[in-house]
Amino acid sequence: MKTKILFLFIVFSSSFSFARNWQRIEIPGALCGNGEPYSVFIDKRAGDKLLVEFMGGGACWSEGTCYGNSPLTNLAPLPGNPTTSMMASKPSPWVDYTALYFPYCTGDVHAGFHQNSYKQGVQIYHYGALNVQKALQHLQDLNLIPFHDVNDLIVWGYSAGAIGAFLHTQTLAPYFNTNTRKTLIADSPGLHFGKNFWHKFTPELSRDFRSSFGKIDLNYSEDTGLLTPYMGPVFVKLSDWKIGILQSTKDIVMSLVFGDISPEDHKKLVLGPQGIATVAKDYPNTYVWIIDVMTHTFLLRSSTVDQKNSAGESAWEFALRVYEGAAEAPHRRLKKKTPELIGGFLD
Repeated sequence: MKTKILFLFIVFSSSFSFARNWQRIEIPGALCGNGEPYSVFIDKRAGDKLLVEFMGGGACWSEGTCYGNSPLTNLAPLPGNPTTSMMASKPSPWVDYTALYFPYCTGDVHAGFHQNSYKQGVQIYHYGALNVQKALQHLQDLNLIPFHDVNDLIVWGYSAGAIGAFLHTQTLAPYFNTNTRKTLIADSPGLHFGKNFWHKFTPELSRDFRSSFGKIDLNYSEDTGLLTPYMGPVFVKLSDWKIGILQSTKDIVMSLVFGDISPEDHKKLVLGPQGIATVAKDYPNTYVWIIDVMTHTFLLRSSTVDQKNSAGESAWEFALRVYEGAAEAPHRRLKKKTPELIGGFLD
């Protein structure tokens, strides 16, 4: 129970330093998990540059996880404008970009497209994937964002939104020119779960996951919760993207809360021969930042954005490096030492 309360505190009580001028756009036919209308938010600035953010915030698959005393996600629309993440606010290459914000209120890591009922008389709408599809089409129909004029696109998400950001690279791609510069930043997507991770989900939710994950060529086995051995085809599929992944070794949320695994066992997977840094090192478009802490997400809050891994690189410096396309951390160029973990910047 204490771990679940900590998770809710981490995700929903963050502090931010900068406000954008958000405009709420209700999307016809799109619904939050509780059946209320779903909206996205935009802040129009530079017309040829776009920052897309996928909100995180858990998941649910049963009466207890969706409606219990400590539900593991939020199923209602945002009551007001979104609080602005550090990615959209800290002095950066993206502060003057037009911003598109996808709230998260469907409990399905932005991957669902079905209805279900976990509580008598209550319908839940796992419409995460449908909402993104409907929103992009609606924004294009109204020309609220001139997608084809965008020459620089950065997509990022944290926690469940990091998974959503990966999944919707393919939903977004048709709206942009082939020459558009594309960057993906996935902050704490997990990927290193326990053996029985998939067994808790309903058949319908499992079907949605397999369908949505399959669109980026992530064809995993439900006999293991370790997704990283299946990520190679994803990096190939997204060869025209620069991809940055941030992950802590003992991520308390992706281990204890959702991963059905202890933080120490999670660390063994992250640093193991099939961990994300080892798997990603053969793909020149993919960068990985590993830090040996229990923290969950780094680019969301001012209190974590400057945390540094053992190579001396902060989460913020890593995000900038991915965007700029540098092959090595600047600290690596100065410090020629054989790492224990190649590609993960963990000495």
